[in-house]
Amino acid sequence: MAIIETGVFVFMIMFSFGFMVWATFRSSGMFTHILRLTSIAMFFGMALFVSSGYGVAATHAETIHENLIDPTTGALIPTVSTITSQDVLIPEGDEGAWMGWIFLGFALVNMALMVQDIWKVSWK
Repeated sequence: MAIIETGVFVFMIMFSFGFMVWATFRSSGMFTHILRLTSIAMFFGMALFVSSGYGVAATHAETIHENLIDPTTGALIPTVSTITSQDVLIPEGDEGAWMGWIFLGFALVNMALMVQDIWKVSWK
């Protein structure tokens, strides 16, 4: 399965929650609705991504350069080896798919807050 990098996913979460909080504390207007719609779309995207079985992990690659000595000729032989590791934030497959429901819940809360803002404006 495919994996998205942790940094990209954390930025998406920060922007989604940031837009949600910012739109909550601002007066209802066009910019507030744009922030809410952006936050809803990002939460729905994260919910779809995580619940479809994709994982979130940070990948680290370490390259090691060594020089070995050939015992017969005494010549230096350069060797390169690469070690790749992953730090998993959300596991891929069915193990992490339940977290998609959390992001879906945040998207629905955002939709309810937007309906509440529109309701307040139209009944003033």
